[in-house]
Amino acid sequence: MKPTSPFRPTGRTLRALLAVGLVGILLVSLLLVRERLDEEEKRATYVMSSLSWKVSEALLESQKMVTALGLYEQGGADREDVIVAAELLWSRTDVLLQSEFNKHVTLVEAGQALQAYLSRNEEQIYDAAEFPVHMAAAMREELSEAARDMRAIWIRDFLGNRATIHATATQDIADARAFFERLIMACVALLALYMIAEIRGAQRAQVREHKLRKEALSASEAKSDFLANVSHEIRTPLNGVIGMAQELAETQQTEDQRQMTQVIASSAELLLGTINDVLDISKIERGRMALKDLVFAPAERVRLSAELYSPQAQAKEVRIVTKVPPGAGAELVADPLRFTQVVNNLVSNAVKFTDSGEVTVSLAFAERKGGLCEVEVAVSDTGPGVPEGALDQIFRPFSQADTSATRQHGGTGLGLTISRAICKEMGGDISVDSEPGRGSVFTARFMMRAPRDGDPRATLGAASLPPKPKAAPTKHANLQDQKPGTLSKDKAPKGPNILLVDDSATNRLVMKRLLKSLDARIEEAESGLDAVRLAETGGFDLILMDIQMPGMDGMEATTEIRAKEARGETAGRVPIIAVTANVMSHQVETYRALGMDEVVAKPVRKAEILDAIGQLSGQAGKRQDMRPH
Repeated sequence: MKPTSPFRPTGRTLRALLAVGLVGILLVSLLLVRERLDEEEKRATYVMSSLSWKVSEALLESQKMVTALGLYEQGGADREDVIVAAELLWSRTDVLLQSEFNKHVTLVEAGQALQAYLSRNEEQIYDAAEFPVHMAAAMREELSEAARDMRAIWIRDFLGNRATIHATATQDIADARAFFERLIMACVALLALYMIAEIRGAQRAQVREHKLRKEALSASEAKSDFLANVSHEIRTPLNGVIGMAQELAETQQTEDQRQMTQVIASSAELLLGTINDVLDISKIERGRMALKDLVFAPAERVRLSAELYSPQAQAKEVRIVTKVPPGAGAELVADPLRFTQVVNNLVSNAVKFTDSGEVTVSLAFAERKGGLCEVEVAVSDTGPGVPEGALDQIFRPFSQADTSATRQHGGTGLGLTISRAICKEMGGDISVDSEPGRGSVFTARFMMRAPRDGDPRATLGAASLPPKPKAAPTKHANLQDQKPGTLSKDKAPKGPNILLVDDSATNRLVMKRLLKSLDARIEEAESGLDAVRLAETGGFDLILMDIQMPGMDGMEATTEIRAKEARGETAGRVPIIAVTANVMSHQVETYRALGMDEVVAKPVRKAEILDAIGQLSGQAGKRQDMRPH
């Protein structure tokens, strides 16, 4: 398997990540610098406050010593009091001169003068035998003068210009902060400009993407319309080929003619299958694969799928083994047609790629919460297996494990893609386990629910499975013309009156051949206008309505016919079966909404059209009012 590729950012994503990263780093750096500047500013403020306190303490201690000397002169203090005051002044002066004080010249000089005073008088204060009063008075006068000088300098040069000194001390911090703030604003502005440019670029890219998406959607719509038109154009001639091949197969033929008829029929069916696959892919791409909720038995569908492909397997001497668990006949609710389509595809592929051995089809159930049930269908074979490198490729549209020019098996390579899409729509998936030379096991899982009152029941008609090459004759109740507007379940001596509406003479001829067993009286109309005109006369038991016709199409004709019936302008309500190549789910819903009772797809198979008529015959006895409500 291919390793998943790592995420690769685009150029715009890389640029945006780089820009946001760089701006983020720069912003974080600037915030750190700003925090440091704030701390420096706080420190400067603290230093100024601390210096003020230290100077104040020195002046206070000077004043205390002056007071102590004065008291000593007056005999109110002894020498010890003077020594204590001197000790305190010494300590405050030392603290002052060792602080930020030494950055201010005038204050330093005053502090040094105070310290010199203490040095000169240290011996007299501490060591002299006598401390005369007149000497204390001289020391008091000198200290008072030194203190006054310091106080004057402090008041004049410091306190008076404190704001200036503080501003000078923090100017560098303020300038740095302003610079970094401007840088932050510039970065934010650049980031904003970059984001604006990216947004404008993204808007232009979004406009281009919207335009490309619109063009792609338009191209997809055009492709789907083209496929629908091509499908219609191919189905129309195929209707003649398949219809006449069916009729030809019921005639007396030689062995060579019988083989040629079978080749014509099988080739036409193969072409029809290719068309259906391409249309299914178109539905998947446009999200129009609508599912129906019908009651059916999955085990019955699995058995019928195995029976369907048994002749092909027996021709290759390959056995098909069905493994259904006991008690697996329970009915569930899901889309039986799509379920059968997946099972048929897996069984068909297994038979196609297996040349010897056996194909095993297994069914399993697992209860889930909420009344849900997981249905698992596993189809194993003894074929060549799938190479490891091709396991993912086989689920891609138009891909096959063997894409060489010499591949043995044909096909469009759409079957597994469609089957996986159906499984996912039904709440499951498809997985494959394969080993080259040992065969493969394809496992399809579906989520279904238990039936509830009022759930419609699926009918196991010809439309449920592809036709077998040799189908047994089907008996159907004939239409009768006893009462216009109804279908009878009892066979009448005379055949029913049928209005056949189709612009193609070939299609009308094919349909008349297919309805030959009904012994019907058939009147033909080449357009919707002719159909409306003929329906007014009444007397028809059934209308087979083509859809795509020039002038008035089948939908418009049906609308007009139903309107006339509602107004009482006709004898009664006539059942209408749409016979068309346009059979997408939304188209079928439109036909039924317009008042059509059944839809049969072109190319028309005899069993399908007779089965549809037979179902309407069975409902005729239950209808009291045929007018739409």
